[in-house]
Amino acid sequence: MLKNNVSRPVRVLAVFILLGSVLFFMPRACASTVEELEDTFVQANDHYEKGEYIKAVEEYHKILSSGYTSGKLYYNLGNASFRAGMLGQAILNYERARRFIPRDADLAANYRFAELLVKGNPPAEKGIWAWRPLKLYYNRFTADELSMIASVLYVLTVAGLMIMIYFPRWTRYLLIPALLMAFLSTGNAVSAWHAVSGIGRESVVVVPETECKFGPFDAGTKFFTLYEGMTVTVIQTKDDWRKIRRLDGKTGWVKKDALEVI
Repeated sequence: MLKNNVSRPVRVLAVFILLGSVLFFMPRACASTVEELEDTFVQANDHYEKGEYIKAVEEYHKILSSGYTSGKLYYNLGNASFRAGMLGQAILNYERARRFIPRDADLAANYRFAELLVKGNPPAEKGIWAWRPLKLYYNRFTADELSMIASVLYVLTVAGLMIMIYFPRWTRYLLIPALLMAFLSTGNAVSAWHAVSGIGRESVVVVPETECKFGPFDAGTKFFTLYEGMTVTVIQTKDDWRKIRRLDGKTGWVKKDALEVI
């Protein structure tokens, strides 16, 4: 049996040299990667300015494939996709950008314009969460911001309830504000949890049009048609099929390739 003849001090020294090399080169590698991403971003923007929208889309996707994401990146990708005639991809990336920069005015304007081009008279959303004031409120904050606001409102609600318990005469002044804060706190928490966990699997139709059927099979009866750019919620999966819920509450099955998760 062969034995290692390297002495213990030499082995320790070798370990320190190896660690030092890693620590020395790792920051340089990270810096190099950042520089490469910046160069790719500049190239993508240059393609966009020249009207080479497909090339711009490809360059933006290279950045995303590296694991880097940002609101500006998704916004630029949405613009390039829109110019390239890919309405579904444009709306998909505008939606993704809203998760990062929900109050960006340019993003909101471009998104509204893209929505106007969706065919088939997209159905209006129903339910309490479709109430315009609530929708405007929740669309103005990121998931992290909603979580923070929910935490603050929860603390204030508990403080209000404690005051009402120990000072009953204040009940008539604090009851309504406490209930309102409790409602907003719960709504914020649920909205933030859905955004982070992916519950509901909001998706966008990325093909020109697709049939929505009563059952998950090719011979199924057509129920309605979805058009490129429409947003839906995936509520069930089965093989290559996805059961979706439209904004108006109607449900049906579509092929998974017709959708892309936001």
